[in-house]
Order: sequence, then structure tokens, then C-alpha cells
Amino acid sequence: MPDAGEVLPLKLSLTFDNGPNLGITNRVLDVLADFCVPATFFLVGTTLEQPGARALAERAFNEGHRLGNHSYSHGIPLGLRDEAAEAVAEIEDMFALMGELAGEEPLFRPNGRGKRGDHMLSVAALDCLIRRRASIVLWNSVTRDR
Repeated sequence: MPDAGEVLPLKLSLTFDNGPNLGITNRVLDVLADFCVPATFFLVGTTLEQPGARALAERAFNEGHRLGNHSYSHGIPLGLRDEAAEAVAEIEDMFALMGELAGEEPLFRPNGRGKRGDHMLSVAALDCLIRRRASIVLWNSVTRDR
């Protein structure tokens, strides 16, 4: 037990999902740089393919932020897919698109539609992530900022 009045160090991870988005991610990167705060950005493939988006992802990576896989399309949660191959393709296609931006320790955040549960990952998706030795990163606060 800490002594009364003792301040314990706070550890938290700041993450951003569904980007990179022009006009948003670049401003977030500017603020993070101003305060020397590292973050992790979970990228979506269809967004990463938009004009200028890869340059933003590369900027984040080069500035020391971590980048993770948030699936290729951010569509139906992987645990709700009818076909195992679809779930695996969502993961693998995104890692292929990310290439070196995935870093040496791959990260994956499933689409949970703001809730955690069995709907997030199928057995096939989980097996794929285990083979890749990817860390699954969840959340404990959803801002509901849509």
C-alpha cells in the first residue's frame, strides 16, 4: 500500500482509431509534438489508401508514434463474419498495406463497435493474430465522438 499522500506514477496509453485523416491526424500530430507525447494510431486500410493519408501515417511513424492495424475495411466485426477467410483477409490485407509501418511488434485493435465481447474476433482471426505474434490492444474508454 502506498503511504498517505504518496503520488503514484500514472501510466496510460493514448490511442487514436480509424485514420489517418487529412485535416485531423496532422493537427493531432502537431499537438502531440508540442507536448512531446507519444501515441498509437490504429489505421484502417480504406482510409490509408486515400490521397495524402500514407504520408500522414509515415509522419506519425517517423515522429516515434506506434501504428497498429485496425482492419482493412473496419466493417462487420471479425467475430460476426460468416466466412473465416474474410476475417483473416481483413487482418492480412491491412498488414500488407502497412508494410514497414507496422513496426517490429505488430499491434491489432479489433472493431468492437464501442463494446468488448465475442463479436470482436473469430477463432480464425485470433489464430491469424497468434501466428503473426500480434498484440491485441483493447480500450477502457470510448468517447463516442461521432
